[in-house]
Amino acid sequence: MSFINLDEFINYIYSNNVEKAKELYEKNKYNLEDGEYFIFREACFKSNLDTIKWLYSLQPINIHIFEDTPFFNACAKGNLDIIKWLLDISIQNKTKINIHGRNEYALKCACYQNNKELGEILYNYDKNFNFREIDSIFLQIGKLKYFDMVNFLCSICPEYIVSHQDNLIIFNVLYPMISKVRNVNNYKQVETNLNCDICMNENKYFVKLNCNHIYCNICIENLENCPVCFKYIDKFNTDIELYKI
Repeated sequence: MSFINLDEFINYIYSNNVEKAKELYEKNKYNLEDGEYFIFREACFKSNLDTIKWLYSLQPINIHIFEDTPFFNACAKGNLDIIKWLLDISIQNKTKINIHGRNEYALKCACYQNNKELGEILYNYDKNFNFREIDSIFLQIGKLKYFDMVNFLCSICPEYIVSHQDNLIIFNVLYPMISKVRNVNNYKQVETNLNCDICMNENKYFVKLNCNHIYCNICIENLENCPVCFKYIDKFNTDIELYKI
């Protein structure tokens, strides 16, 4: 790569001054492949879509460099236009971007930015999320009152629920085989009030373990063994009975 005025060229790129960048490029013909497409990768975080498109038009660029780093950089910044453009390019080139890479990093960005639109873009591109990677984040954004993303996650994952208790809003993650909370038919309707063996409160949803001890759906989440008989709790057991008051 020519290093003549390179820093100046990069500054123009990151400040979206394409006209000035063009002038330097015409004089020096920088090789954008050098540094593993460093300029392009960083531009996906710092620049706008017009700048990205111009860079892409100059030379063949591998948008998947370093395991889709340009895409993840755009997600970190919340650059929706660039994200959508990169996904479109990947579809056109038939080289799919792994949006689930880095332990669902892109979805985590959407959560912490309370960016429902980003979440929807990701979901429409590839619905196969590993929600176990964001269980704790769902609870965190609930406490932060990021309701756009909370409601979006609840709409695509039946294991995430929001319930109300007195004046409190409770965010909860249910395990796959004992949840299905949106399908009430999975629960046996009972008329008798039930008390959780831990908190002793009368809640709405309860789980009866194989050992016959009963806990509310909130308390069960942090248990590995039954506090009464110490039997191991298999939270993926389909035989566990569910109750709804």
